[in-house]
Amino acid sequence: MTKEVSVKIEGLQLGSEEEIITTMAIGTYHLQESRHYIKYDETPLEGAKITKNSIIIAPMRIELTKSGANSPQMIFDLKESTEAVYQTPYGNLILQIKTTRIVISELPDELQILLEYNLLTNDSHLSDNTIKMSITSCKECS
Repeated sequence: MTKEVSVKIEGLQLGSEEEIITTMAIGTYHLQESRHYIKYDETPLEGAKITKNSIIIAPMRIELTKSGANSPQMIFDLKESTEAVYQTPYGNLILQIKTTRIVISELPDELQILLEYNLLTNDSHLSDNTIKMSITSCKECS
């Protein structure tokens, strides 16, 4: 895979009003000790600050970190439930993340990830979620 990559992330919250939210960006990629590292910037709505994102993908664990106006770190681990703090205008919301499935497909010029998880707060179920990621070698992105 090349150092410069195209990043496509599709998020879906299962339920009555299912809507796929898609993020596309150009980023950087490297592989180190069986871990995939992806970094990219997300350009939000006009006037808002750029959010820097990083993804670390290991066989049974994925870490998503955002740094910007809202800076949550979400860890998806098949072995244990994890917590994330989500900042809202009304205070912090503590979410529990229960990862149910991680599928990683490594191709020569592409990395495909399927991630399924449940969100809870105070042990009460909030939602079932799916994230699909496609990290593709970028030969003419600039």
